[in-house]
Amino acid sequence: MAAPSLTGATLPLQSLKSQAEKELSECLDSMRGKKALVLDPSISGPLGLITEKQLLKDKGVERTYHLSKGNLDTDQRQILYIVRADIPSMKIIADQIHAHIKENMTKEYKVLLVPRKSIICERVLEEEGVYGNVSLGEFAMDLIPVEEDVLSMEMPMSFRECFLEQDRTSMYYVARAIMKMQAAFGGIPVVRGKGVCSKAVMDLLIRMKRESGYQELPGEQMIDELVMIDRNVDMVTPMLTQLTYEGLIDEVFRINNGIAEVDPSMVAAQQQGQAPKRVKVALNSNDKVFQDLRDSNFSIVGTGLKKRALLLQQVEQERHKLQGQGVSEIKDYVKRLKEMNIQQEKSLLSLHTNMASEIGKTVRDPTFNRRLEAEQSMLLGRDSKVMDFVEEHIYKQEPFLKSLRLLCLSSILNSGVRKIDHFRKELVQSYGFEAILTLSNLEKAGLLRKQEGRAWWSSVRKSMNLMKEDIDETKPEDIAYVYSGYAPLSVRLAHAALQGGQAWKSAEEATKSLPGPSFDERLTSSTGPGAGSRKTSIVFILGGATFTEIAALRWIAKKEGITLPPLIAVRDER
Repeated sequence: MAAPSLTGATLPLQSLKSQAEKELSECLDSMRGKKALVLDPSISGPLGLITEKQLLKDKGVERTYHLSKGNLDTDQRQILYIVRADIPSMKIIADQIHAHIKENMTKEYKVLLVPRKSIICERVLEEEGVYGNVSLGEFAMDLIPVEEDVLSMEMPMSFRECFLEQDRTSMYYVARAIMKMQAAFGGIPVVRGKGVCSKAVMDLLIRMKRESGYQELPGEQMIDELVMIDRNVDMVTPMLTQLTYEGLIDEVFRINNGIAEVDPSMVAAQQQGQAPKRVKVALNSNDKVFQDLRDSNFSIVGTGLKKRALLLQQVEQERHKLQGQGVSEIKDYVKRLKEMNIQQEKSLLSLHTNMASEIGKTVRDPTFNRRLEAEQSMLLGRDSKVMDFVEEHIYKQEPFLKSLRLLCLSSILNSGVRKIDHFRKELVQSYGFEAILTLSNLEKAGLLRKQEGRAWWSSVRKSMNLMKEDIDETKPEDIAYVYSGYAPLSVRLAHAALQGGQAWKSAEEATKSLPGPSFDERLTSSTGPGAGSRKTSIVFILGGATFTEIAALRWIAKKEGITLPPLIAVRDER
């Protein structure tokens, strides 16, 4: 799958990609000759965004495997693992080494830990009796360019670690990545944010700068400000159903590393007679149809596709009018055809028409619409009958995660659920005893609890202007279009931070009931851009961002003349 082109990025993100590819190349060279490569499944996707398969072949990789339980059956003498630095991965590797030893196989093993080596991993390998059989190294995979305006740290467990297990180790990796960015793009003068983790990163940045010995970080200043917000400051937004085109693709098909898996019938290029299986399609700025529609509310996607189809038809009809025309007219037409790439346009238009049609089936489903009504009622504080729908949702055994999102949304907005014991019992009866651990973890993370104390949502909703009526989704005048009436709290807060001054002070006051401290720090003496200059800002959401939040940030950047490259999300699986 083709990685997104970075030629249009305001910051030279290609340099970050090239650096990551160079580091990967050096890691592969650390075990010379032919080898088998074993990847953590959560790592293979991000690697595809920074390099091509040809690099692996050039570096002697004969075959690639995904790390999984069970024996590793390979003819290669050398085995290179690139895995997350966690205990389960170490135990799987140890079991595979023991299996090879038992079968009298002589192998060489190298384990590269992402994002760095840890004492715990070394201790597990020692306890399993294989520490002497492996060579340990590390691969600091960070700042993966997902789009021209989006970078990701690709740390799937960051939210769980920070907000459930209270392990903030990943924040060190975030701070290290920001320092790496400053080394490439110059020092960042102003940092604002809210949240315990964001403040921890801020403190680490100050310490790292002091330890670097630089009063001012070297290099041309290309970034004017950094905004950091903890995901748990706004847990309302990720519980809601996304309503942009890209957001609904994620809801229906799931998007991972810019890839969605769809039915083969949706892809025009598929040949008949193939065995039925899911087909991977790339969804990024290389796809011009997707690029034009991705941030639109789904209600106008059909109109957008129809306009592109009519334009395509018009261009093809012009071919019949060329008879008798001069050479210059024919050249202009041919040039236009090359620019449009008619065949590719047809293929992409067919793909997105099919995807939009499939999403349309979901959107027209009565249960989907009742769910949206329930979400809007909760947001407006009119949830007297909403809990009946939640209960019905559970009784019908609708998808477990959707039931949990509704229940957690109610808990977050109302400072808990009044009949929590009743709902806990119903969930276990409907979805099995496996639900018990999930419910326990949600309670530990504060996302699901018994109702107590005063509800905070009403005052924050009003002071941050989060609900808007009469939204024009065709020509939106507010970011609330991404949820058809609700403006993401995280983006409202980020917007205030980008404005600074009184706007940020007002937002600090309005959100003081939300978790974590707020801060406004100046790290360098630089005064930033001159009058009339476009600001270059970074928004960093620690714990993961939804596609609708990214769409809302893009809308703000476009409307207010802010260059926003990139939004950086410490990604987390929802």
